[in-house]
Amino acid sequence: MPTVWATGSQTPVKSVSSGRGPGKALGQVRQQQLKNQAKVKRLKHDVATQQSDSAEAGRRLQQQDDAIAELRRQLQKFKAEPPAGQH
Repeated sequence: MPTVWATGSQTPVKSVSSGRGPGKALGQVRQQQLKNQAKVKRLKHDVATQQSDSAEAGRRLQQQDDAIAELRRQLQKFKAEPPAGQH
């Protein structure tokens, strides 16, 4: 670690270092940023997939509800008709 002299002083002041240069720390920050961006992208994709799946499930449920409603109408119509062969 280099010795740094304080301005106007004859006493050396040692610089404090974390053992990493600013370039290395910046590189690690950038690497973490890239990882986070990739994770956000993946999560957005997962959300979009889930929303699509949910919408499709909603459409299927609506089709089933429509089919059930139609069958109930047919059943009510059938119940309202007199039995065949009776006058």
